[in-house]
Amino acid sequence: TIGGPIRKDKLFFLAGYEPVHVPELLYSWRRHSGSCAGDIASKDYIHDSHRNTLQRFLNAAPHPERYSLDYSPLFQRTPDWRITRQSEVAPRLTTLVIAEPGESIDPESFRTADECVVTALDSDSSLQGMVTVLRGKHADSGLVRLVCSGADPLFEDWFSESLVLLELFKDTVMVGGPVYDGADRTLVAGMYFGFEGACGSPDRMRPRQDPGYFAQMWKPHTVSAVSLQHLVVDGAFLLDALLSGRIPEDLPLPCLGEWIGAVAARWKKRVVYSPFLAVRCQTDWHGRWTEGERSRFAEANRDLIPDMRFYSRHLGLSMDRAYLPVMPDQRSSGLPPRPTVLAGVGTFS
Repeated sequence: TIGGPIRKDKLFFLAGYEPVHVPELLYSWRRHSGSCAGDIASKDYIHDSHRNTLQRFLNAAPHPERYSLDYSPLFQRTPDWRITRQSEVAPRLTTLVIAEPGESIDPESFRTADECVVTALDSDSSLQGMVTVLRGKHADSGLVRLVCSGADPLFEDWFSESLVLLELFKDTVMVGGPVYDGADRTLVAGMYFGFEGACGSPDRMRPRQDPGYFAQMWKPHTVSAVSLQHLVVDGAFLLDALLSGRIPEDLPLPCLGEWIGAVAARWKKRVVYSPFLAVRCQTDWHGRWTEGERSRFAEANRDLIPDMRFYSRHLGLSMDRAYLPVMPDQRSSGLPPRPTVLAGVGTFS
């Protein structure tokens, strides 16, 4: 994209070609004083080059006037850009606050200027109970925000951020962010099927000040699933997923985000992690997963595990090897072998 004008037909994404992830090392950079790898300020045209490429993408969007490019506030004015939304036009939003069992909350305390409907549901409620509430609020006619009662959003523009990703990437059905505890440690961020045997976050317990592997903690990217502790999801998709038969009816609601991610994967839909949907919360829903729930998720979604679409097959699937290269024989999904059935003989392990 450097060195002169580029014809629109050379921008493969805008020409209708779908990018795919190739989980291999296809090139490398030399690191020296005159390279961006060694000094990001070594080439003064990098900022304009990155911005112009992103602006071409926005210019081709259905409503380019809605968006603008700004430096990401998470970086120190390096060429790391954020797409922001300027338009006041927005779909209907229903907020469903998930409370702890027996907890008394005021749903209205979760209302913002962007929201039309706010209601509450206990975390020990059934999936059918959630369906009933969502139908009663006509949630399938817009977007749904799911948030746990103890979550405190760290960015005021979380809804605008969700709209950017849902509008610009049409296969996106759900956007969620990281959950930090009171000490600013990551309880959960983007999750991947097969990590820690079921569906886990390789960034668990990472300090908030750490941008992570390739700075992914501070940038939106596609993942397998996001936590129900704070996400925005397409209402029609959510109701269809809850009624699909793919999610156990007795599933505890704190486990729901991972299961919805599995349905999205089967239906070829996108789930996006964004740092701008971050919340601080003392409740660690992902840490509550029992071994039984982990096993049930892994068995029901065995065909999706491990997810190599967004987490390289060369990286470890356990916390001690997160984002670290492993040999093929060291990379196990953590699943027990599926029983083999021999016709007329019986079942053997």
